[in-house]
Amino acid sequence: MSVTTYYEAHITMMGIAAYIKPAVEKLRWKFSVIEGDTNLGAGSKCYATKQFKASEEKEQVLQQLLDTANKLEGPFAEVLRRKIELVLYDDRSSTVRFTCDGLCPECQ
Repeated sequence: MSVTTYYEAHITMMGIAAYIKPAVEKLRWKFSVIEGDTNLGAGSKCYATKQFKASEEKEQVLQQLLDTANKLEGPFAEVLRRKIELVLYDDRSSTVRFTCDGLCPECQ
């Protein structure tokens, strides 16, 4: 069994998905929409999600999350939540794609 540990960052937003999606993708994050959220309640929520290698400094991961949320906040998107999870095990971790943004140790 191969175990891959990584950070997964999420920005949860309310707003117009047609405007939020291109903004999220331009920042090289993954976009999704979910109807109803366990913690935030009913209604459509837009999400920006990005995975980071566990070897990255958690302060850098947090700063990227905050910077991205600030860029997305605006007339078409209200940021409701910013969250970083440390994934210890995911049986689909072989499908996780890390997007290099130049901060990984291999690129420095």
